[in-house]
Amino acid sequence: MLGNVTIPLILIVVGYDIQIDMRELKNSTLVMLIRLGVLIPAALLLNHFIVRGLLGLGGGFQAALFAMFVLPPSFILTLFIKQENKAEFHSVDNTLTLRTIVTTIVLIIYYALNPHI
Repeated sequence: MLGNVTIPLILIVVGYDIQIDMRELKNSTLVMLIRLGVLIPAALLLNHFIVRGLLGLGGGFQAALFAMFVLPPSFILTLFIKQENKAEFHSVDNTLTLRTIVTTIVLIIYYALNPHI
C-alpha cells in the first residue's frame, strides 16, 4: 500500500528545502559550468573511443555512460555538512538545485541529438 506513495513522499522531502538564491547564482553557475565543461567532453570521448570504438557497444550503453557522467550529485550530500555552517549548506543546496535543472536540459538535448537510443 505504501509503494504507491513512496516516490511522491521522497520528492516532497527532497524538494521541501530547495530554493534558488539569486545572490549565489554566480558561484553556483561557475561551479556547474566547470564541472559540466570537463565531464561532458570526457563522456563523449569515452563513448567514441572506448564504448563504441573498442568495445563495440550500442547506443544504450553510450547513453548510460553519458547520463552517469552528467547527473548531479545526490541531495543527500548536504547531510554531511555541519548544521552550524548555514552559508555552506545553502551554497551547496543552491548549486545542486541549479545543476539538477541544467542536467535535465542537457539530457533532453543529448537524447534529441541521439534518437537511435
